[in-house]
Amino acid sequence: MRKSLVIALVVSLFVGIPHVRGERIRPAQVAGLFYPDSGPILREKIDGYLGEVEDQPLLGRLVALIVPHAGYEFSGKVATYAYKQLLKRQFNTIILIGPSHHRYFRGISVYGEGMFETPLGKIPIDKDLASAIIKESEIITFNPEHHLKEHSLEVQLPFLQRTSKDFKIVPILMGDQSKPFCDILSQTLTKVLKKEKKKVLLIASTDFSHYYPYNEAVKKDKIAFSIIQKMDKDELITGLAKGEVEMCGGGPAAVAIEVAKGLRADKIKLLNHANSGDVTKDFSRVVGYASFALYSTDQLNKEAQIELLKIARRSIAEYLETKKSPSFKPISALIKEDRGVFVTLTKDEKLRGCIGYTFPIKPLYEAVRDTAIKAATQDLRFPPVTKDELNKIKITISILSPIEEAKDINLIQPGTHGLYITQGWQSGLLLPQVAKERKWSRDEFLKQGCLKAGLPPDAYKKGARIHIFTAQVFDEE
Repeated sequence: MRKSLVIALVVSLFVGIPHVRGERIRPAQVAGLFYPDSGPILREKIDGYLGEVEDQPLLGRLVALIVPHAGYEFSGKVATYAYKQLLKRQFNTIILIGPSHHRYFRGISVYGEGMFETPLGKIPIDKDLASAIIKESEIITFNPEHHLKEHSLEVQLPFLQRTSKDFKIVPILMGDQSKPFCDILSQTLTKVLKKEKKKVLLIASTDFSHYYPYNEAVKKDKIAFSIIQKMDKDELITGLAKGEVEMCGGGPAAVAIEVAKGLRADKIKLLNHANSGDVTKDFSRVVGYASFALYSTDQLNKEAQIELLKIARRSIAEYLETKKSPSFKPISALIKEDRGVFVTLTKDEKLRGCIGYTFPIKPLYEAVRDTAIKAATQDLRFPPVTKDELNKIKITISILSPIEEAKDINLIQPGTHGLYITQGWQSGLLLPQVAKERKWSRDEFLKQGCLKAGLPPDAYKKGARIHIFTAQVFDEE
């Protein structure tokens, strides 16, 4: 028994990570240095940031974030622009990828089990997902020592704790950020996440240029921002190798970009940027910070569009014949995801019916089936479509992006944005193409949106909530 206790003590000292009731706990290392070590004060600071920064609407499915990792006094507000995106979104697991500042090692370390602790509590590791990642490559291992003193991932956690609920994490450190290791990690994460059914978010942790005079730093960071916005992993890695770009977490950012693209992200938005000189007013030696969001507009390819149009037409035809909704076994994986959608029927270029789901409540192919039938038989503005006229009906499908609240109505673009206006129990929706077809100005679009909701035309000036979205629109040619 004594021998067993001695062995256990030696192992614990070697590992350097405390265990509580069998759970490996990675304690906070930079609380009191990078952020407050008092839970209430930390909570108040982050909540204060969240109340200060403006929301940046993303008309799409969030896939990844790139965020800074300096002390909160320096980069906390910049990071908040990214984390505010999570207040309206829920993820099961968040993969954090960061550079190793304190230990060089030739490889990649995934923290495979246990919990990370901050003054706001403990966050569990997604052991199953971590294990799946580690199994894919010999250079991806679990070595807790690599993580013990590293701050690049730890400083992200309190933000997550204030903006997300019931989530797990997979912390990943890159000991070597060269192209071969970026390639391996990108390929591994893309392969694993394409099979994953949980909702997963990627977060890459990086600061930008270090210790240049203010104006020089701004120029250098602009080059980095420009390359990142191209969403080109290899160009970013090349720029880092040549010294044209400076990012301590350039490898993690490159990996996040490549994996996000593999998960169908097709847009990137620079949410905010600054440097330490903006805070301290010492412009002699500054560090750059920026937050980006990578997201997907989830555009359907031609094959998926054709499949949905066939589903819509067959659904109407079979319902008119049998009064029953048909079942389908979709071919395209893209139409199995939950999406908001509207089906519009026209005859001789005149509206014949239009019904849809504003929010994603069921798989897209089922939503198209149901709304096609309802547009043909339940739009109270028109008599039901008959079997005899079906061959004269043209079907148009509008697939909606996630709906976001419009913070500035002057940024609404008629023809690009759709409107969803609510006040009390009343609501109304106008698809983007309506404003384009009728050549409405922004003010007219807003007035018509209010009228569609059963509100006075100026309700958008008097408390009505205005939401915007985009839509992928396609029809039978």
